[in-house]
Amino acid sequence: MTQTHMAREVAEIPEAAARFLDRSAAALERAAKAMRDADPALIATVARGSSDHAATYLKYAIELLAGVPVASVGPSVASIYGRPLRFGAAACIGISQSGQSPDIVEMMRAAQKGGALTIAITNAAKAPSPPPAPIAFRCRPARNKASRPRKPS
Repeated sequence: MTQTHMAREVAEIPEAAARFLDRSAAALERAAKAMRDADPALIATVARGSSDHAATYLKYAIELLAGVPVASVGPSVASIYGRPLRFGAAACIGISQSGQSPDIVEMMRAAQKGGALTIAITNAAKAPSPPPAPIAFRCRPARNKASRPRKPS
């Protein structure tokens, strides 16, 4: 039986995680220091689709390891409704595959304006970080083949 694209991609996770940790060590250190210095009482995540699934995983990791509550905020609150949120002593982590999703970018702007420490996570190696995120991680994953639509035969 041949292995599916998805099975191959799942098997690549340990290598991809090691590559990310190796290439992002300096940014991870900056983020860790910024988080320690800010000592946020709450961490908000802003993401859509599969990025929001990654944010859910991150939520459990942060809550279990740091004991800081994590909540997802709706990007359209800022981008469509223009409602400012009072982040105060919170941090906001934006996750966007392209780093250019207008609603994610707008919520990141609103989060910083509302007082949050902002951190961005993107997939694209050349993606700009969602402004205004002073700390950005670029995951640089291998090309995703499992979720691409197939051509009809």
